Amino acid sequence: MMIFQHSWGQQRGKNEDENGRIASSKASPEERSKATGCHSDGRRETTAVSGRFTEVVQSPQVHVLSADCCVSEYESTSSHMDMLKVNSLQDIETLPLTSWNIRQPAKEDDSREEALASGGLDLILMPGLGFDRARNRLGRGKGFYDNYLEHCKKHPKGKPYTIALAFKEQLCEKVPVDNHDVPIDEVLYEDEK
Repeated sequence: MMIFQHSWGQQRGKNEDENGRIASSKASPEERSKATGCHSDGRRETTAVSGRFTEVVQSPQVHVLSADCCVSEYESTSSHMDMLKVNSLQDIETLPLTSWNIRQPAKEDDSREEALASGGLDLILMPGLGFDRARNRLGRGKGFYDNYLEHCKKHPKGKPYTIALAFKEQLCEKVPVDNHDVPIDEVLYEDEK
């Protein structure tokens, strides 16, 4: 697994491997802690997942971390999105599928708490069609995540740490961006070896 990292490895050179990728071992313990949600003092983390990343929260590590989990709920007619808490893996599996084959709570389900109303988020696993070395993300063009991250910046907890999981085929020379696009903190992708 290789990583494009944010500020602690942003400068090209000493932290990069032979292919120009930045290895995760250069992160400080505090930065690794924030990125992974693992804290020695027992604090719980709240993680947001979307789309194919739902499979990530079905791993034993999430249960060990006791992380709260949220899933996206978007409105297809606008660029509005919320992150709503889910109770368990079984809860996620019962959510209806959208036209994009993403599990999210039904519009009629008003029993779920929005993450920003209850303390904010620590980490968002970001979806994307493509990513570049500047940590830009190519989404589907509606700005759901960019708008949500801007909204998070106004929350007392601030913008959550963002990580994208990618296949090497999703890595691009340059992703087209606009002023409203928010770069992600890290892109994790499979090793080419």
